[in-house]
Amino acid sequence: MSSTIRCRFVERMEFVGLSKHTQRSYVAGVKGLANYYKRSPEALTDDQVRAYFRHLIMERKLARASCYAYLSGIIFFYRHLCSREVDDRFGLPPRRKSKKLPPVLSIEEVGPLLSSIDNLKHRVLLKTIYSINSVDKCVTHSTKALCFFRLPSHGQSSISEHPVLLTMSPI
Repeated sequence: MSSTIRCRFVERMEFVGLSKHTQRSYVAGVKGLANYYKRSPEALTDDQVRAYFRHLIMERKLARASCYAYLSGIIFFYRHLCSREVDDRFGLPPRRKSKKLPPVLSIEEVGPLLSSIDNLKHRVLLKTIYSINSVDKCVTHSTKALCFFRLPSHGQSSISEHPVLLTMSPI
C-alpha cells in the first residue's frame, strides 16, 4: 500500500472518528491484502479479495475473528476510499450471534419458586446452590458483607430456624 493511499485511509478513519486501535487493525488488513498480491488494493477484483480470505483461512489457519477484523478494514477501505460497494463480505459467512444470557431473577421471584418444590432433598439442594451464588455476590460486590443462611441442623429433616452468621472479609 503506497504512502499516499495509507495517508488518505488514515485521514478518512480519523474523520469518521475511529480509535487508534481500530485504525491500526484496518491498516493491517488492507496492508496484508496489498502485500499478498504485491499491488495496490484499489486495483484488485472481488474475486482476488475472496481468494485472499480463502488463503487466510485455509493456508495460514487464521482465526475467524482475525479474518473479520481484516474484513472490516477492507470493506471500510473500499466503501470510503474507492467508493466501491461491497455486498457479500467477500465470501466470509456472517459472524455468529452471541448467545444472550437468561434474565436474573430477584429474591422475591426466587422465594416462591424454591418454596414450590415438594421434594425436601431437592429444595435443600437448590437453596444451597442459590445461597452459594449469593455468597459469591456478597464477596464480589461489597467490601464488608454479612450473609445470613439457614443451615440444616444435624438430625433434622427441615431447615433450622436459627440463622448462621458468616462474616466475609474484603478481598
